[in-house]
Order: sequence, then C-alpha cells, then structure tokens
Amino acid sequence: MYCECSCDADIDYPPTVYTITRPKARIEHCCCECDELIQPGQHYENVKGLWDGQWRVYKTCLPCAGIRDDYCCSYNYGELREVLFDCLDFDYVTGETRCCVWKCQSLIPLDTEICPDCGQIER
Repeated sequence: MYCECSCDADIDYPPTVYTITRPKARIEHCCCECDELIQPGQHYENVKGLWDGQWRVYKTCLPCAGIRDDYCCSYNYGELREVLFDCLDFDYVTGETRCCVWKCQSLIPLDTEICPDCGQIER
C-alpha cells in the first residue's frame, strides 16, 4: 500500500551523488522525520548526498525509515509526517486524526473519538 499523494519531492530532483547506510549510533542523533532521539547503540538510516550543489545528511530512525519505505513512493526527507497527514489525515507520531466533517477539519487527539470543535463522532 502506498500513499497516493503527489508532491514535489527529491525524487523529481535526485541527488547527483548519494550513499545510504544503516550504521549503529555512537552518539545521540535526532530523526529528521519524527524528531525523536536515536540513542547510542541503535541502528538508523544515514543518507548523505549532493542535491542541487549542496551536500546534505539525513538521519532517520528505523521505524520512520520503514514507514517511508512501505507507504511513500515520493517524498522529501524531513516531510514524512506532513505527507502522510495530508494523504491519510493521520499523524503517525502523535496519533491525531483530522475531523471527517468537511467544514470542520479540526485535529482530534489520540484518546478522543469526538471532535472538540463540532462534536462529530469520529468513525
């Protein structure tokens, strides 16, 4: 299953040079997708590349890398949450969903089934 969204992604402008490794962290790193800490001893995805003449490094925790690999066919590094939320109306980090009422579209917290703004029961 892939996210059906189309977006302007790095895949449209691929890096001139890049490497992808899955090293074990020796120090703390911050995941570029969920902002959680990658602890020493944990494996993570490390992407180094040259995009439009600029060298960039993206460090991604393995859960986020797996979600990206399994559900996205097109993305920019660092925008996974936004892409999936726009496509699925679900934030995989916080668990928030978007109200199904077209005019409302408010965020519904994880442990709530009723929209705090319009009172609609989420289905």
